[in-house]
Amino acid sequence: MTETSACNRFSSDLINLENRTAELEALYDGLFKSIGYHLYDYVLDNDGAESTLPYLYAYTDHAVQDLRKSRLNTQPLACRKSCAYCCHLTVKCPAQIVFHIAAHLRQTWANTEIDDLIQRLDLYTTAREQGTLPPCPFLNAEAACTIYDIRPISCRAFTSADVRLCQGLVSERGNANATVPQHSLIYRVYEMATTALQGAALKQGRDKEQVLFQPALAAVLRHPELETEWKAGKPIDALFQ
Repeated sequence: MTETSACNRFSSDLINLENRTAELEALYDGLFKSIGYHLYDYVLDNDGAESTLPYLYAYTDHAVQDLRKSRLNTQPLACRKSCAYCCHLTVKCPAQIVFHIAAHLRQTWANTEIDDLIQRLDLYTTAREQGTLPPCPFLNAEAACTIYDIRPISCRAFTSADVRLCQGLVSERGNANATVPQHSLIYRVYEMATTALQGAALKQGRDKEQVLFQPALAAVLRHPELETEWKAGKPIDALFQ
């Protein structure tokens, strides 16, 4: 093989590789879009059903488990039980999640427990407004989440490859450069779930904006009628003033 033909062969192989890479990238994007489309249809078809959010959680958690076992997963995780630095961070979620958690608490917690929780949620919100980063009121003495199975999507999505970055994120709140890179596969799965809930809300004529989880939950526990008002089209800002 001459020098010229060898160079031409390399150029041809490179072009073929670029084309195949583009095809694989399209398949990769399609994999996640299919999650979003499926969940969007499911949420619309099962509006108001108690099983809607449990199914969404089960589906996305299963997808994440499969992806973590696949060859696509090349990113390490430092997340471990009782590591709760992320539980000091702001949590936003679609309104459907707040209503679902509130309904679950009413069904499974005693009234006295809910009253105590509301007080702790209020104290948490006040502390946040004063510039501190208190732990989530759902953390117990062992730094474990007491609503782990129904925790918001954003809690499921947050991951870290280095616990020191998480420590820095909490201790250096004023540092705008403090960030924790996210596991791209895990984050994208749960991002699709959030997008599906927001898209379904928009299709149904409801406000799709996300809410601050803890203060919104306190409001819904006090006023269960907020869910009916949201479903009737009342804006999020008017619901959670």
